[in-house]
Amino acid sequence: MPEVTLRSLTLAEENHVRVIFIHSNRPGVLRQVNSILGDHNVDKQMSDSRGDVAYLMADISDVNAGDIRSLYESLEALSCELI
Repeated sequence: MPEVTLRSLTLAEENHVRVIFIHSNRPGVLRQVNSILGDHNVDKQMSDSRGDVAYLMADISDVNAGDIRSLYESLEALSCELI
C-alpha cells in the first residue's frame, strides 16, 4: 500500500469521522466515491494508488451515527471495493 500521513482526529472534534476506502484502481471510481461523499463536509481528502490497488481517505465533519452508517453502506455497495 502507498504510505500516507494525516493529522490525528481528536476527541475535541465531535461528529468527525475518517473514511478509508480501499478499491480497485480503475477509471471512474473516485467520481463514484466523491458522489457519495458530496453531501457531506469533507475537511480533507487524499488518494493514492499502487498498481491495481488504490485508496481514498477523507476526514468528514458534522456527521451523526446515521450519516456514518449511510456512508458505509453506500461505499460497501460499490463494485470496485476490495474485501
